[in-house]
Amino acid sequence: MIKALQVIFLIFLSANFALADELSDIVARGKLRVAVCKIEQAPFYSTDPSTKKLTGVDVNVAKAIAEELGVELEIVQERDSWDALIEDVATKQVDLAISYISLTPKRIKRVEFSEPYTTVRPVFLINRGALATASHQGHFTLAEVFNNKDNKFKILAYDGSSYLDLAKKLFPEGNIKPITDLEQVKEQLLKDEAAAYFSDEVEIAGLLLQHPEYKLKLVAYPFKDNSDIIAIPVNNDNHKLLSFVNAVLKMRNLSYDVQPLINPTFGKETAQ
Repeated sequence: MIKALQVIFLIFLSANFALADELSDIVARGKLRVAVCKIEQAPFYSTDPSTKKLTGVDVNVAKAIAEELGVELEIVQERDSWDALIEDVATKQVDLAISYISLTPKRIKRVEFSEPYTTVRPVFLINRGALATASHQGHFTLAEVFNNKDNKFKILAYDGSSYLDLAKKLFPEGNIKPITDLEQVKEQLLKDEAAAYFSDEVEIAGLLLQHPEYKLKLVAYPFKDNSDIIAIPVNNDNHKLLSFVNAVLKMRNLSYDVQPLINPTFGKETAQ
């Protein structure tokens, strides 16, 4: 009995030593491996045309963590969805994912998250023609427009994104259409093949600033009942790295207000 307890105790010590040593492993390796999604999200991360390197808020956060660790930063940009990044963290393919990632109940079942470093609003970018059609049918709220499973009002959302998951919770799944490219959003919304695109206020504000002519056809409708918390996923076993990341966020004052990045008039016009 005593011998069995000694074996269990040694196994417990070994497991805890391994957990405590994971941060040291990154230092010994000399590199912090950080995953970033292929779908770029300026101003958080995007490729600089002149240098061909990623720049932005998320890159700065990753660099700060690597600097405090005293290691090089290795950016891994191989996945084309945010859910895939979560899996890479969960399976220890990378150390962290810093890629404008939303904290959701689904994802927190797979990984732990740092303290938030920004919060944004979900926004519907809606085709004005679809709104007019809906109003003629007596539908005036988002719930009335999109909750009828028999209508043709489709909502677009990026496949593997938190917005796709949220849309499926809010509306009949038959009304949700996953997309993989922003060009699909432009084409389908502008050609009346879809009624709305569900994303965040930064992306949609940037799209309307880049293409002000879209405002003749589309209107931004903030979804006020939810907020989108942006944080850094860390493997469930790596508590020491999680504490380190939170400390760097606090010490470096890495907290961002998205409003200066958005047109001051964005979101003030709502659907009637």
